[in-house]
Amino acid sequence: MRRWRDRGPGSTADWVIVCLAMAVLCLAIADWVINPPRTWFGMLCSLGYCLAVALLPCCGFKAAWAVVVLVSVGNLGAGLDSSGPNSTWGLLLAIVALGRNARYWEGVVAIASVVATVTVATIRFPDAMGFSVPDGIVNFAIGLFATYLVGVAVRRSDDKRKRDETERLLARTRRDIATASYFHDAVSGRLTHILVAAEKVRREHPDEYDRMGWREVEREASDALHELHRAIDAMNRESSSVDDGLSLPLADAIESVTAACDKRLKELGYTGDTQIRGVCAAVLDERADEIIALLRELYINIERHCEPSGTTYRMRIGLRPEAVTITQSNDCPRGPSRWVSPPASGSGLRLHRARIESFGGEMRTNRDDGQWHVFCRMPLA
Repeated sequence: MRRWRDRGPGSTADWVIVCLAMAVLCLAIADWVINPPRTWFGMLCSLGYCLAVALLPCCGFKAAWAVVVLVSVGNLGAGLDSSGPNSTWGLLLAIVALGRNARYWEGVVAIASVVATVTVATIRFPDAMGFSVPDGIVNFAIGLFATYLVGVAVRRSDDKRKRDETERLLARTRRDIATASYFHDAVSGRLTHILVAAEKVRREHPDEYDRMGWREVEREASDALHELHRAIDAMNRESSSVDDGLSLPLADAIESVTAACDKRLKELGYTGDTQIRGVCAAVLDERADEIIALLRELYINIERHCEPSGTTYRMRIGLRPEAVTITQSNDCPRGPSRWVSPPASGSGLRLHRARIESFGGEMRTNRDDGQWHVFCRMPLA
């Protein structure tokens, strides 16, 4: 059961409630003109009833309960003044609204309150109420309950529509992430092969490297690789904000990205593994985007800076409700030489550290005894 949420007009059901509320208000005004209240009590009840009906489309829960309370008070005071607008249609509309949005126990309380006051008023003022006991009261209660079920049916229809919309949004998000992973595996791998081939030529045939234009090939492949990663990051950001929080769970995105990157590294000849432990219910948002971008950067750095032979990497990811931790280590080459020269870009670890710290997280890197270590902790809220 869910709590009430005031609704503005948007869906078909919203517009139907608006139209019905206006129709009921017009009937109430017409009744007022034909049969005006005779006392101050009837005047206050009639005025409050008309105002509550008018506010039903925009004030929701409060207006529906105002109708129920005013009808109940009017029933108890039927002996004072039974004239004024007929409140039956407004009451039915309020019960439908409660069935659509209120918690179930609130609907039961509302129906029970109205039935109880009608029963008391019928016993005390049978002429004013016009109900028979008990048949009339029972039929009235059944009618209110059936009206409430109409609201519940509309609620379930709304919920089904929202679930279907959520599934469509999640399917779109998964498709975008799958597309990003495909581009990363298909294009990034080939560009890396070009960079690796150029690096081999530079090491084994330095004269041919300059004479045959391999330096230009390496620079173009490096720039293309950098632009590809920027496009993948942009695609991930777009897919993570398709609607209000209706996104792929962060844990699923991490699992998808790490699986693709592990596969890629193993195809290139690297050894190592990724382990994900813990659970969290976070979905893709701005912080999660940074976690995904950092993971991609860490895997790509292994490709760029470490030779496949003799390199072992370890990626450990901890998921908690409040934060995600990443611990990564790998064998690193000694000395200033690098396996593949990285492209000049603005997506290095230094900028990742600045972005993570802006979210209240921390990131540390260090080189120790031939090992490269990275630790990151990103809070999720």
